[in-house]
Amino acid sequence: MTWEERQSRSYRSLLTKARGMNDLDALRVLGKKVYALGLARDQAGVFWHEYGKTERRIMAEIGKPLSVSARRLLRLLHQVRNANGNLAALGARLFKIQRGTVKMADPPRKHEWIIIWAAYHDRQAGLRP
Repeated sequence: MTWEERQSRSYRSLLTKARGMNDLDALRVLGKKVYALGLARDQAGVFWHEYGKTERRIMAEIGKPLSVSARRLLRLLHQVRNANGNLAALGARLFKIQRGTVKMADPPRKHEWIIIWAAYHDRQAGLRP
C-alpha cells in the first residue's frame, strides 16, 4: 500500500481535484481552501507539489495561443536591457493597460495577463544584483 493510499478519502479527493483542474482561477480557489485546512506537513508537501505541477501545466496551455497584443507586450519585456527605470516604467504602463486607463487596440485577455505578469516578474528578478 502506497503512502497516498493510506491517506484519508477526503485527502485523496483533494489530490484528485488538484490534478484534474484545467482552470487557473479554480485551482487558486482550491489552494486557498486547502491552505485554510492546515494539513499535516507531509500531506501539505504532497498537495503543494501536485498543485505546482498542475499550475505549470495550465500555464503552459494558456501560453500556447497568445494574442498578437500579448505577444507584443512580451516582446517588449524581453527587450528591456536594464533596471534603471525602463522596467519599472513598462510595469506601470502594463498596469494601466490592464486597468483600462491606457487604451490598447485588442488588449490581452484576462488569462494572458497571468503570462505577462509572470514574465515581468521573471525579468525583474533577472535584473536584480
